[in-house]
Amino acid sequence: SYAGQLQLQCSLVPVKAMLQSVMSQQDWQGVECQLDVPDELLLWADSYRLQQVFVNLLDNALAFCRNQSDAKIKLCAKVGQNKVQLFVHNNGPAIPTAQLPGLFQPFVSKRAGGSGLGLAIVRRIMQAHGAKVQHRSDLGWPVSFVLQFFNQQQGTENE
Repeated sequence: SYAGQLQLQCSLVPVKAMLQSVMSQQDWQGVECQLDVPDELLLWADSYRLQQVFVNLLDNALAFCRNQSDAKIKLCAKVGQNKVQLFVHNNGPAIPTAQLPGLFQPFVSKRAGGSGLGLAIVRRIMQAHGAKVQHRSDLGWPVSFVLQFFNQQQGTENE
């Protein structure tokens, strides 16, 4: 449910395998998808909740870009010092500026049949992880969602 505290069950999540699992459950008909995430990328996170984040973001991206002849979605990662950024880009229509302030608010939906909870749930899950989600339109795509995870050491330090 939407109310109440989120209890996280964290472990080291292999990001690429998790994304492949989420992607295999989506209907990609007519949409090209690119996955550009290092095989070895791990996140200290709740795997189930992280999957919910990507199911919601991909459901939205697919719904909004599916009607275009060249519909594309790209999932990629940028690994920095103590920070991991995951990007969900799509070339659907840009989100109108007037809608941006309410983008992550519950019960605000611009999609037929949408509950208006998808992005609100994404933000709650990210906040529970001490992480951030942002909408961007200046990364070379009409619509990008950037997920930022902090205090994420990569490599051998925490093995």
